Amino acid sequence: MRRAARVLAQEFGAKDPDRKDVYLANAAAYGKRLDGLKRWARQELAKVPQRQRKLVTAHNAFGYFAKEFGFQVIAVAGLNKEQNTTPQQQAATIASVKQAGVQAVFPEIGGSGKAVDAVAKAAGVRVAEPLIADGNGHGADAGFEGMIRHNVRVITTALSAP
Repeated sequence: MRRAARVLAQEFGAKDPDRKDVYLANAAAYGKRLDGLKRWARQELAKVPQRQRKLVTAHNAFGYFAKEFGFQVIAVAGLNKEQNTTPQQQAATIASVKQAGVQAVFPEIGGSGKAVDAVAKAAGVRVAEPLIADGNGHGADAGFEGMIRHNVRVITTALSAP
């Protein structure tokens, strides 16, 4: 998001040179906010033991999050919400969840939770509060920053419990 803000500021500045400095200053200020958000997220997520850093979600939408904060993603369906899982894929996911000692699985706001519920039931783990995968939260959870805050709170609560 920081890079996107910088690129947009440069593009807007090229089209509106009189306000270029304003666009660049806004992008820099946003970058600082994101730095603070990242520090907060790292602090909160440090409460999750390394062995519990498994993020079981409906589809593989959290790769960026996993890479940034040291989690492994176990996706129930593939890369998108429209993919259906085969019985073989679901069995493999259930086996992975059991083998990894996962504490909770995470549905996604706006997605069907059927596959996640089935995996949770078969693996004997609980279903946590839903995550936001696309920035479409509401109120304080709206936008990129709200989505990150929401997801960090939900993940930390679900996975830091003994």
